Amino acid sequence: MYGWFRRLLVKKESPQSSSSPHVQVRTPPPSVDGASSLVPTSPPNPPPRFLSSMIRWSQTYDLCVCHSPVDIEEAILLATYLEKPARGLRCFLRQRDASVGGAIPTELCQAVQSSHCWALLITPNFLLDDWCQYMMHQALSEGPMSNRIIPLVLNLSYSQYPKELRFYYYKDLSKNPERGYTQVYKTVLKYLEDMDEKMLLKLIATCTVLAIDWKGHPVFQGQNCHQTIRILSLCFHFRRLRGQRLQIHRTIVHHTLEAAEGNIMRRTEMRERRSI
Repeated sequence: MYGWFRRLLVKKESPQSSSSPHVQVRTPPPSVDGASSLVPTSPPNPPPRFLSSMIRWSQTYDLCVCHSPVDIEEAILLATYLEKPARGLRCFLRQRDASVGGAIPTELCQAVQSSHCWALLITPNFLLDDWCQYMMHQALSEGPMSNRIIPLVLNLSYSQYPKELRFYYYKDLSKNPERGYTQVYKTVLKYLEDMDEKMLLKLIATCTVLAIDWKGHPVFQGQNCHQTIRILSLCFHFRRLRGQRLQIHRTIVHHTLEAAEGNIMRRTEMRERRSI
């Protein structure tokens, strides 16, 4: 009896023979590069929303790559990694983006001033280049003790590391260049995100000032000013729930500014009529 049940189960689980004249065998579609075409490809991650903020576009470049002309290949590798569509940063390269015929000090100074962050590709050639030293000191004067300066060391010992940068953490590209590029990308994103939040905080403070008159009374008509300001603060603190940024706060800020401006204009007109 046990053998009969076993043969029955094996018969049910075995696939149908391809030699049967009534069964058509379907072959799987050909694969591309060894991968099956039936496997769905996951969509690429969208860029962070704060990359489209006003504070980011207030500068021409996101990152200024300070490098020696001898190290142009390493600088191009870094810029190419950051400028890919998946990341979309704007980089300045000295030999690529400087205006032809422009004065070198002016071009380099404008590049530093027009960038959010600065990556210093420090190599033995960097230390021997006077213009690299000029850009390094210009960056130190623009953002001293800030997270805008990103030192990158390549083929350089610690004893040769510039003394002006001893209080900055640096990344050694000699060990794992791609990992270093990723850290540069995250550092620039963190700076842009922090600047975006600071700008939003200033907008909320501006709304608070415009929405309340000098006596502390709301200037809105038919609206609760204090409730509106509270909503602004809540949107600011909780706008990144589950990794998503709530965009409603910008709309509220816009309407709050419009309402406050309209009420201020109406009060000014009423004062002028009374004076007449």
